[in-house]
Amino acid sequence: MSLDSIYLTSYMYQANRFSCPINARCIMPWFPQGQNTLVHKFDINSSDIKYSNSAIVPGAPLNQYSMDEKDDNFRIITSSSGWWRGESETGLYILDEDLEMVSSLTGLWKGERFQSSRFMGDKLFLVTFKQIDPFFAIDLSDIKNPTVLGELKIPGYSTYLHPYDDKHIIGLGYDTVENQWWGTQNAGIKLDLYEINYDRKCGDNNLTADEEKKCKSC
Repeated sequence: MSLDSIYLTSYMYQANRFSCPINARCIMPWFPQGQNTLVHKFDINSSDIKYSNSAIVPGAPLNQYSMDEKDDNFRIITSSSGWWRGESETGLYILDEDLEMVSSLTGLWKGERFQSSRFMGDKLFLVTFKQIDPFFAIDLSDIKNPTVLGELKIPGYSTYLHPYDDKHIIGLGYDTVENQWWGTQNAGIKLDLYEINYDRKCGDNNLTADEEKKCKSC
């Protein structure tokens, strides 16, 4: 929920390939069998609540922190898995105020389970897990071109992310150890504090000409 809108999601499972119903608003004309999510939007005007639109997105969100609204754009992270899809994967979808798709990042981190996420302004922080915890940062400042900024891989995984301030985020989850079958298992609770700093430094790849010139003058 935002100050102007309420979003409700409903889990949809299809045993077979699913075609978008006539007159329905769908991001894709058809969806593979398995997990999909129906999104409803309601507009809030003072004490008046009115239905706005609906749309279908592939996969399923993890919880309320998988969804966010900024500048009238609805942003949602979902995961898809199952024997028909092969490995699990994560996807980001950005919809406009009419729930029409603006952009997406799909097929992310195949084979890893979606564990937690948090939207902070123009950034999205995301944790997936297979044997270690990849902590991802995604830039959403250009809604038509969301970009993965980088990742940090450490043991364990965070099941909850909480903003501390504009430069730090807290991760609460589990530490992990390798077992005798070369898999991983939980080994107690862990609490992490991540520094979020996007200041570009000399030596970084893909610096602009002005940034390179400034580095040389240092």
